[in-house]
Amino acid sequence: MLVDTDWTYAGKAQRTKATLRQAARAAFTQHGWSGTRVKDITAAAAVSHGTFYTYYENREAILDDLISEVITPLLDLAAAPWRAQTPTEGLRSIIEAFLEVHRDSADIIAVWRQAAAEQPRYEESWSGVHEAFTNRIVQRLEGLARVVGATCTSESIRDVVRTLVTMAANNEITPGVELRRARAADTMMVIWGGAINHLLGARVIERPKGL
Repeated sequence: MLVDTDWTYAGKAQRTKATLRQAARAAFTQHGWSGTRVKDITAAAAVSHGTFYTYYENREAILDDLISEVITPLLDLAAAPWRAQTPTEGLRSIIEAFLEVHRDSADIIAVWRQAAAEQPRYEESWSGVHEAFTNRIVQRLEGLARVVGATCTSESIRDVVRTLVTMAANNEITPGVELRRARAADTMMVIWGGAINHLLGARVIERPKGL
């Protein structure tokens, strides 16, 4: 029986890279961005330095790989069409999805922001992905403003949305705590809805029931 060595090598390489990424997440969480060294990652992964450098040039390269796991769903979310029947449903779905990405990748986001404080390119990538998300919401609100005949400017809409997105991005959701997640989304709906209704001068976003 012939074995496809290219296939087996590729599978092993993928598993090794996955192990290194998980080890990097653990090391970054334990030591922080500034305190983590390649030796911390290799120790957590139980591999040699040579194995690490086979796949990654340095700790920045493995952080880039981890960040891409966060950027992709955020950009997909920003680009996704809004198919909800009402503005309230649309806003709720976008807030929940946004919080879910930040919850599932809280450790990566934490080290990303630590790195951003030291290296401009990480600050640029952090700002860039949230600006894309901001732009999508701004487009939606501009459409709502036209529908309700609001007099607010595009600049005022953008200022409000940037503030709201920053607030959502800074929200900490404990993984696995469903009630806390739901309450966080409810809280965001109250704050976002109030700000949007005030901005547009119309009640386009309904307050969550029970709040």
